[in-house]
Amino acid sequence: MRKGWKLAAAFIIFILAACGGLIWYIAPDEELNLAYEQVPLLERALDMVKRQSTELILTSGDLNNLAKRALTAHSDVSPDTQITGADFELVGDELFADVHVMYKKLIPAGVKVVYRFEWQDPNLIGTVVEAKVKSLPIPSERFERITIPLGEQLPKLIHVSDIAIQNGQLHIRFRKPKLSDLL
Repeated sequence: MRKGWKLAAAFIIFILAACGGLIWYIAPDEELNLAYEQVPLLERALDMVKRQSTELILTSGDLNNLAKRALTAHSDVSPDTQITGADFELVGDELFADVHVMYKKLIPAGVKVVYRFEWQDPNLIGTVVEAKVKSLPIPSERFERITIPLGEQLPKLIHVSDIAIQNGQLHIRFRKPKLSDLL
């Protein structure tokens, strides 16, 4: 009988140690938050019009601030999971995100997510290409797309024709306004 209790106690200790190890493993490596700075899109768009240019360039830092702003508005991923911090970096044609989540206000986890972007008027839409917690992959279907509402911050006369990512920058190309747009 004593041997059974010892075996049960050893099993419980093993399970608790495994859970503790898993929680330690998935915990974020660095501290992140959702603080962001406003990106002066309207001023940049007006400057672009003054220069008679049809292209607006957003840096990786601009996208970091715009994405954090979008996440702040929707930080509750589910009733049990909240986003507590994030950092975004544009590399090549993909946006790499370090996202910190808190599960049941108790268990923190650091998630690495890779997004690809497309323009769907009036928003920049990021679709998850890859996601993982440390080296553990997470199916991309478990993630919603990220929506960065660029169009709502631009003058109504300006219409995006397409976007391109080059040299760590997002190039937004606008079509020249038609006479019907001006009336």
